[in-house]
Amino acid sequence: MDRRWAIAIGTVVLLLAVWNLAFFTVPVWMQAIVVQLGEPVRTIREPGLYFKIPFIQNVQYFDRRLLEYDASPKELLTRDKQQLVVDNYTRWKIVDPLKFFQAVRDEGGAQSRLDDIVYSNLRENFGRQTLIEIVSTRREPLMEEVTRKTDEKARDYGIEVVELRIKRAELAGENKQNVSTHGPRGKRWEKYPAEATGSQKLLGSKRSPGLSQGHPVQGFGFGYPER
Repeated sequence: MDRRWAIAIGTVVLLLAVWNLAFFTVPVWMQAIVVQLGEPVRTIREPGLYFKIPFIQNVQYFDRRLLEYDASPKELLTRDKQQLVVDNYTRWKIVDPLKFFQAVRDEGGAQSRLDDIVYSNLRENFGRQTLIEIVSTRREPLMEEVTRKTDEKARDYGIEVVELRIKRAELAGENKQNVSTHGPRGKRWEKYPAEATGSQKLLGSKRSPGLSQGHPVQGFGFGYPER
């Protein structure tokens, strides 16, 4: 009797082990790639229970939900030679798990690639705009264009860029002392009072309260809420 129980228990344990090795579940918020000897052999987009060959195949899971990448601040140069420190975030998702796996492997690789793409586009577009255009007249069209171009390039990696926003932008280093209502810059504000007012409204919490008295601007933001 004891021997029969031992055999039965051993059989159950073996079946459970085989089940765990041969079957896997894909939740509704995930998608998967079955990899055999390092090469992808099957893409799974729908949730459910699936079979794989034990010891030969393994499964790589990828989140299908909206993901967010908060990039490190970087310096960008405007057309009128103003150096900006720009802090942005990108909301993205994996739309082609096979292409994603082959191109970047995982979310860490995707974030590194997105970082390159985003700042390349920001650098190119900011370099064609003046400071006033960036913080006022061209702000929305500029970000729409950057988002569109970033999404186009990211598709090569199985990624869709849903949203790209600037959280914060500050004048870098000596540029903080150059933006003033005195001198040539002061004349520009007087010449374009509407733009000046709009830009002043967009100035962030580090804005000098004495801007109208000729004190330098300490920083500005684009008015997008932090996420």
